[in-house]
Amino acid sequence: MDVERHRCFINDSQGHPVEATLTPSEWKMLKLLISNSDQMVTYRQLTEAVWGARSAVLGARSSERDLMGVVYWHISNLRKIIKGISGDQTSPIQTVQQFGYRWVQNE
Repeated sequence: MDVERHRCFINDSQGHPVEATLTPSEWKMLKLLISNSDQMVTYRQLTEAVWGARSAVLGARSSERDLMGVVYWHISNLRKIIKGISGDQTSPIQTVQQFGYRWVQNE
């Protein structure tokens, strides 16, 4: 990731960097995951990093399940983008069941 220029590159199946087109929300989530590589990032951390207070995203009466659904949808899109460019069937974004996600750097 090139944070200063707000650009994200993913290596394709031949190892050539390809720029990924990300939404602002996807960019912020990916940046948080990568900056906390190999550490769990909770749904709440992802939400607050992207949208601030939860009420700003889902409304004051939203539930944890609603919160998880919004984050899940964006993470799913990120996985599709990464897999689509890299051609790899595994994603560096791992699910930590009922807690959040972890970015696992490929060896």
